[in-house]
Amino acid sequence: MRKVTQLVCTAFEGKYLKSVGNSHTDGETLYLHGNAIAQWRDGDLFITNAGWASVTTKERLNGLDGVSINQKDYTWYLNGKQWNGEWVSVHDFTTPDSECNGCNMHIEGAPALSRYNHGDICSRCGVGEALLGDFITQRRAGAYSR
Repeated sequence: MRKVTQLVCTAFEGKYLKSVGNSHTDGETLYLHGNAIAQWRDGDLFITNAGWASVTTKERLNGLDGVSINQKDYTWYLNGKQWNGEWVSVHDFTTPDSECNGCNMHIEGAPALSRYNHGDICSRCGVGEALLGDFITQRRAGAYSR
C-alpha cells in the first residue's frame, strides 16, 4: 500500500481531515482527484469508483477496511462479487467468514492460492503456499482445469 493511501484512508476511517497529494478527506467522504469515492452513511461504508476504473482508484479503495477489489478481464470484483463501480454499501458485498471472498486463484476443486502473496496464508480461505507445489503437480497431471 502506498503511503498516500495509508495516510488518507486512516484519516477517513478515523473521521478526521487530511489532504495528501491527489486525495483528501473531510472525515465523512474520501476524495480522489476531487471525486467522492467513499462515504460514511449512517455508520455504513459506501464506495464507488466514480466512473474511473483506474489502478489508483482501486488502490485507494483497497486501503479501506473491509474492501478487497480485484480485477479480472476488465471486470471489478468487490469482496469476491462482481461490481459495476456504482455506489454500494460494503456491507452488502461481504460474505460470511466461512466462505472465501474470492482471491481470484480458485479453480473448481483446487486449493485456494493467492496470486500476489505467495508465502502468505490466504486471509479468505486460510490456505497457504505449502499447497502450491502439490497443486501444480496435480494440475500438470490434469487433476484440475480452468
